[in-house]
Amino acid sequence: MFSSNFDGTSRGQKNVRMGGKKRDQGKAQVLARARLERAAREEERQRQRSAETVQRWWRGRRCACAWRRGLQESWDAQLDQLLQVLHTFRASGVAFHPPVETLAIFLRQLVAFHRFHDEPRSSHRVHRMCSLLLQSAQACCKEQSWTLHGLDLVQEASEEFGRWAFVTGRFLGLVFGHVQRCMAPVQTAAAAAAAGDEVLSPDRVGPFLGDLLSTCSVLLASREDSELQRKLSGVLRAFATRCNAPGLFSTLRVAWEVLDTPVAADVPNLAAAQTVLEWIFPVVEGTLIGVLTDSPSQTVRQSTATLESFAAEVLSYPSTSPQAAGFLKTLSASVTSSGWWRLVRA
Repeated sequence: MFSSNFDGTSRGQKNVRMGGKKRDQGKAQVLARARLERAAREEERQRQRSAETVQRWWRGRRCACAWRRGLQESWDAQLDQLLQVLHTFRASGVAFHPPVETLAIFLRQLVAFHRFHDEPRSSHRVHRMCSLLLQSAQACCKEQSWTLHGLDLVQEASEEFGRWAFVTGRFLGLVFGHVQRCMAPVQTAAAAAAAGDEVLSPDRVGPFLGDLLSTCSVLLASREDSELQRKLSGVLRAFATRCNAPGLFSTLRVAWEVLDTPVAADVPNLAAAQTVLEWIFPVVEGTLIGVLTDSPSQTVRQSTATLESFAAEVLSYPSTSPQAAGFLKTLSASVTSSGWWRLVRA
């Protein structure tokens, strides 16, 4: 019988194999190639994830910068309106202080958008906020005085006190940062413009520094006859003595560094450093004595953080100025033995 595949020719059909040319590959080579391909795919996935992470970070930072810029513009416009209202009342001979709700809004917005190291041009905003807080300190009711409002929150043990202390503490950090900036060497107009900084002329440094230190005095004041005031100032001083942030101890160290640098006697930053030292010595001494006594006014966690910052910022700096020697001598005479042991343990 004939095959069904017979096509009338005597040539045999060519057997075509679709599997390709067969190569001799060992098991080890196959596994090695699979590992390389798997590693290449994993590297590509990691590169893709890294690119997406960088993109998310950049979009987040860009949105945050745009949000802070818009908030800053809104803050400036609203504060100008408030200052116009205050000027109108003052021209009419009527004493008017902004309510604490208004101060809270301005403070929260300022600490939200202000970045000291990125925005040195915002010193006038901090100065304006200091002026408002100093005016509120003259009020006699808790609805208009920022500090009396804080004392009322402490007395009532309100949950709002934590938010009040956080905003006030953040603002204190901005104030101390600008205090340190007042002690920096005065830049020329060309150098400041090249750095994008705001020139503080010598005649402006004095009033600006005075308002900054007055605001710190109002917020950090502590009266021995008031338990609530001691508790309030203890919480704020804990914010003002944080390590690695502009604060009380770092400001003291900057002032010592300015005085230890050989400069001419009439340099403006030298006068600013002397003014800061005259103000800061009693405040630092009161803060440390309040922590190093047998009954500290702060919690154990706050006291430990304060002592760590003091050791890192002040004790580690070998100042040779007479002011530093006198300060440490006065402090040594005021601290108990248990207080020094607490400092050593911290």
